Amino acid sequence: MFIPKRIYIKRDSRYDAKTKDILARVRMCNPGVVIINLDPGIFKYPVKSPRDKFLHMKESAIISRRISPFITTFASPGDIVEDLTTILNLGWMCAANCEFCYLQTNQTPEHYLYSNISDAEKFIRVAPVAHAAILTIWTQISYSLKRALLKIPEGLLETSDELRVKFAEAGINTDDEAVDFYYSHQEWIFNLLQKNSKEYRVSYIADFYVDRDIGTCKSE
Repeated sequence: MFIPKRIYIKRDSRYDAKTKDILARVRMCNPGVVIINLDPGIFKYPVKSPRDKFLHMKESAIISRRISPFITTFASPGDIVEDLTTILNLGWMCAANCEFCYLQTNQTPEHYLYSNISDAEKFIRVAPVAHAAILTIWTQISYSLKRALLKIPEGLLETSDELRVKFAEAGINTDDEAVDFYYSHQEWIFNLLQKNSKEYRVSYIADFYVDRDIGTCKSE
């Protein structure tokens, strides 16, 4: 069990209910935990060497609000055939100190606990239907370009994140709602792909748009 010796609190998290809950739990196990409020909210290491920074954070935690999405689409590195993988980020970094772990050398060692973790719930509710919609976009891109795409297409990751936000805002969590949204927002999706990808340049009407009544591209 991770029991930090010190906790840094970013200013935007100071009065969050989850912050108070985390502090209460830690104090039960470590009454002498050191609480450090960060003003103006920027964390700076009190040590300099990479090894000292790593060891310092193994005894520490930073409470912060997560600004980037809690759920994202992961693109595997390298030239490999890949599937669409969805990642749920409930924290950042690990409190363990496993000698063999690659995180010891290739990641920033800050250990974050998120005070707005309840925001993840609305994205979790829409995740299954959003995933299906994102796979549909991938298929539609492949159809537009007239070739199979074995890697996640450029621009799809950013488009996926924005699509999840739309689904969460609208509370879309059924297949019927997702289908309705998809057909009514094809031009918005197309414009997102054009914005997020330097490679994806096709015609909306001729190559991308699908007529809901017949289920095929309008140009056919």
